[in-house]
Amino acid sequence: MKSIFCSGISIGAVTLSMALPVSAEITAQQLRDQLIGFYSSVGYQIDIGSETSTGGAINLSDVTLSSDLGKSGRRIVIGGLAFNLVETGDGAVSLEIPQKTNLTVDLLVNGESRLTAKIMSDIQGFSGIVSGSFDDMKIDTSADGSNIQLTSVNIRGNDFPMNFSLDTGAYTNVSTLKNLPDGRRSFSSDGSVQSLNLIADAKEPGGPGAFSLSTQIGRLTSAFAADAKISDDPLAMIAAGFSGSVALEAEKMATDFSFQDKRQKIASTSSMEGGRFAFLISPSEISYDFIERGVAISVSSSKLPFPTVGLGFDELQLSFGAPLAKSDTPQDFHIVAALRGLSVDDFLWAIFDGAKTIPRDPASVALDITGKVRVLDNIMDPTTLATIDNPNQPPMLPVSFTVNELLASFGGALLTGDGAFKFDFTDPKTIGGVPLPSGELNLSLTGGLGLLDKLSAIRLVPSDAATGVRAMLGVLARPVGEDAFESKIEVKPDGAVLANGQKIR
Repeated sequence: MKSIFCSGISIGAVTLSMALPVSAEITAQQLRDQLIGFYSSVGYQIDIGSETSTGGAINLSDVTLSSDLGKSGRRIVIGGLAFNLVETGDGAVSLEIPQKTNLTVDLLVNGESRLTAKIMSDIQGFSGIVSGSFDDMKIDTSADGSNIQLTSVNIRGNDFPMNFSLDTGAYTNVSTLKNLPDGRRSFSSDGSVQSLNLIADAKEPGGPGAFSLSTQIGRLTSAFAADAKISDDPLAMIAAGFSGSVALEAEKMATDFSFQDKRQKIASTSSMEGGRFAFLISPSEISYDFIERGVAISVSSSKLPFPTVGLGFDELQLSFGAPLAKSDTPQDFHIVAALRGLSVDDFLWAIFDGAKTIPRDPASVALDITGKVRVLDNIMDPTTLATIDNPNQPPMLPVSFTVNELLASFGGALLTGDGAFKFDFTDPKTIGGVPLPSGELNLSLTGGLGLLDKLSAIRLVPSDAATGVRAMLGVLARPVGEDAFESKIEVKPDGAVLANGQKIR
């Protein structure tokens, strides 16, 4: 992690500098000019209190950035910035910042100050090097650690008691910026921080209101990438083939939170053993991946009838990937949704099962599907996006899919399954324009009747409904052991549906 302003300087300034002609080296003056140009291009006014230039080194201090926030008369002013740009003698430029910096952030409404915040940043062992050429640039930044503190907040002339502190461990980041043919540009960034600790709290002046947040994260890594033809029109960028990706991964994380006002008090604690988030989009594909592992959550509230509510799970996963580019050849897709090892506190169980009739083993549900689809048009084309919700003009059609995993476990019962289906587009029998699928689904159930009896005993399932479930199970499944059943559900090309060889439709 870097200070608030360092990130904007090291990335923002160089981003616009790519517009310069090809150069064998980067000079401090060029970076300085492009820094000013970049912030001006995004609507900031820049005031430089002091600037000196000596032998390939440019020193800027008392720099203020200000910008209007829409047309509401609001304006934000950030003051106290300072940095040096120093040529290294080998075609690169070193970015130097003070170890300690005091920043002031003002929010003005029609020229009148509504909020003033003072921030102190302390960055130990910072290093920043910009190298390469303006058509192929590399930015290396690192720091031994940092601390950012909110030292004071004033709202409408009154001090507001609020604390904020962000501490980070050692930080490294490598970014690249490139000019590509046909007016395209690419950006990539890979970074990591060894630890992150955040503490924030505030109190209502003269009142009972209070807020507190504490978060600790272990090693955090990040990766970003983008490739686009620069344009002021987002739709034009999409039409020209925008690509972007982000990936974030964190190790152990713990958070404590509390809030209170005149009516209630709320507190929570949570922890996670690790997690990952990734997203990718390009003209040819889209994918999303979210995973959390080893999560535990506990919540208390003055409005709850019991002291705490707690739950935890081993893993939560939501993942999908699909093609976006038109093709006559079927392309791969996948969908995964899983919640494994879910457990809740006895307080919640006691609401409907105080006698512990139902086994309290952790519950799980999971679905994993892969398959093929045929994309009928380029989905990232703005024309296609405008009609993507038209049911009479679907952007893609299914070709086949395989159920790799179907899982549900709860209260001593376990349901598993797998199967495969395909779609015949020469078949005139359709549902909403999609051919009827053909294939089979294999299911296995153990402990189902025992769970049904327990649910009926505690009156969560009415007795007549339980009888209906038993009858349906007798039709769709065949016994293979004590409270164990199997079923093969087949869908034939002619539309017939069979259960264990017996026609049911």
